[in-house]
Amino acid sequence: MQNAQSTTTEYHQQRRAANIAAGKCRCGQPRADGFTRCHKCIEASRASTKLRNQKRRADDVCRHCGKQSDGQSKCEQCREVARQYQQRLKSRVIEAYGGKCSCCGESNVAFLTIDHTNGAGCKHRRDIGTSRIYNWLESRNYPPNEFQVLCFNCNCGRQINGGICPHQTQAHDDRNNSEVTH
Repeated sequence: MQNAQSTTTEYHQQRRAANIAAGKCRCGQPRADGFTRCHKCIEASRASTKLRNQKRRADDVCRHCGKQSDGQSKCEQCREVARQYQQRLKSRVIEAYGGKCSCCGESNVAFLTIDHTNGAGCKHRRDIGTSRIYNWLESRNYPPNEFQVLCFNCNCGRQINGGICPHQTQAHDDRNNSEVTH
C-alpha cells in the first residue's frame, strides 16, 4: 500500500509540474490573469486559508506559523519577520522616489512617507487597502508623476493647508517680504 501511494503521489507531482511548465494552473486549467492558478484553485486556497486562520484564532496560536502566541494574531518571531520585511519594502519604495522629502529634504526613512501628488490618496487607499501602498507601488514598478516622498510634517502640512506645504508658503512669503524691503 505504501508503494502504491508513493507512486500516485509522484504521478500527481509530475502532472502538476508539467501543467505549470505548460503555463497552466497546477490542476491543468488556464491561469487567471496575473496569477499562477485558475480562479477555482485561487478560491479553494482562500477558503482553506480562511478556515485554517479561524481554527488558529480559536486555538489562540499564531495564524502564520501555528506556534503558541501571546494573545496576538502572530507570534513574536513572525511579527519581527513582518516588521523587517515592511522596513525593507518601505526603504526600497522611498529610495525609488528619491530617498528624501521633496519639500524640505529630510532623509531619515523613519520620518518619510509616500504622498499622492494629485491629492487622491484617500480614495486610492480605500481602493487598494490602507496598508498596501508600498506593495502596490513596487508591483507596478514605481509609477512616476503621481507620487512623491514627503516627510510626515510636510505631508500633514499639505493636507491642512489646501495642498500646499507650509514650507512653500513660507518661502513664497519670505521672497515677497525681501522684495518689498529692497
